[in-house]
Amino acid sequence: FEKKCQITFKQEATTETVRKCYRPQEKVCNGQGEEECRTVYESSCTTRYIEKTPGKFVGDTQCEKLPVKICGRGCVNEEGPEECHEKQIDSLVDIPEEVCDLNPQKTCRLQTKLVPSLKPKQECTIVPQETCTLNFSQPKRERKPLRTEWRLDEGGVGTSAAVPNIPPAPIPTGYAR
Repeated sequence: FEKKCQITFKQEATTETVRKCYRPQEKVCNGQGEEECRTVYESSCTTRYIEKTPGKFVGDTQCEKLPVKICGRGCVNEEGPEECHEKQIDSLVDIPEEVCDLNPQKTCRLQTKLVPSLKPKQECTIVPQETCTLNFSQPKRERKPLRTEWRLDEGGVGTSAAVPNIPPAPIPTGYAR
């Protein structure tokens, strides 16, 4: 959410009681000498009572010097006794007001994560296999031993006769003995 706030000040009239005190300057003249005029300053203080916590007030005092013109012959100034009085004054007070708007916001940002990277890699292995090829070459002659088989004839009664020998196969030409 996005929060946008604006503070505005609204003036409100209030009545407050203040205590005003001042020390007047009194002139005392004896009538001798020349007429002269001069400016003297009186102290004037205003105390406002501000409520800091409910039921607890704190005094805020401000003082100022007010000019007073005094004229006469042979006059001197003396500070008189302090005079105080309570006074109710109307004043405008600025009261702050905060107005806020909450707006939903969609925020996007890149998020990085550690992920294993899989890349294709060629892997070669040797697989044993038998390869047969047909080879055409010139025929050659080989010499093989002759094998003779014997067989008994069981046809006669009580006599056994031998089977005559089978003559050996002729030796092919071109071979030496």
